[in-house]
Amino acid sequence: MSKSKENHYIDRLGRFLYKNMFPLLFVIICAGVIWAAELEGVFLINELLIRANRNFFLVISLIIPCLAGMGMNFAIVVGAIAGQIGLIFIRIWDIAGIGGFSLALVISTPFALIFGWGTGVLLNKTKGLEMITGIILGFFASGLWQMIFILFYRTIIPLMGSGPTISLIPIQYSFDKLIPFQLANINIPLAGFIFAALLCCGITLILKSKLGRDILAVGRDRGLAESTGINVNRTRIIAILISTVIAAWG
Repeated sequence: MSKSKENHYIDRLGRFLYKNMFPLLFVIICAGVIWAAELEGVFLINELLIRANRNFFLVISLIIPCLAGMGMNFAIVVGAIAGQIGLIFIRIWDIAGIGGFSLALVISTPFALIFGWGTGVLLNKTKGLEMITGIILGFFASGLWQMIFILFYRTIIPLMGSGPTISLIPIQYSFDKLIPFQLANINIPLAGFIFAALLCCGITLILKSKLGRDILAVGRDRGLAESTGINVNRTRIIAILISTVIAAWG
C-alpha cells in the first residue's frame, strides 16, 4: 500500500472517530460496566429487549411534534402522569393481568387528551420556545402530581404497596408475556414489538393523510402554511395530543 493511500485511510478513520466520538464512548462505557458487573449474556439481552420495547413508545411519541416544528416534546411527562392515573385506578379496583393493563390504557387516554390539549394551548402561546416551555411544564406537572399524591395517599388514594410505593406486581410483564416467544433462552416481548410496529404503521398513515401533510407543512414554514389556509394552532395541538396519548400508553 502506497504512503498516500495509507494516509487517506488514516484520515478517513480519524474523521469517523471524530464524528462518532460520543456513541463510541457510550459503547465503551457500557462494555466496561458489563464486564465489571459480570452480567450474563442471556440476562443482559432479556433486560435490553424488555426496556427497548417499553422505551420504544416514548421515542415514537416524540416524532409528530418534531415534524410539526415544535422540537422534542419534553412535556411528555404529562402523558406519563396520565398513564400513572390509569395504573392507580386499576390498582384501587385490584384488577390484575392483561385485563388490568388494558383498562389502565383505556382510563389513561382521556386524561392524556385533556393534558395534551392544555399543553398544546400553552405551547401555541410560546411559539419558538417550545422546548424550554416543555421542560418547565414537565417539572411543574411532576411537582404538582407529587404534591397531590403526597396529600391524598392513604386518604383518598388507598394503600396499594409497601410504604409510599404502589405495587404493580399484579400486572407486571402481563403485556410482555401476552404472546410468549422464546429463542435460545431469550424471552422476546413479541406483543409489544407487534403493537409498536402497528403504531408506526398508524403514524405513517397519518403522515400520508391531509392532517399529516398539514403537520409537515407547519413544520417547514408556519407562515407559509397559514397563508395556504392551514389552521396552524389547531394542527400543533393535534400533534401534541397524539404525542401525549402515545406517551401515556408507553
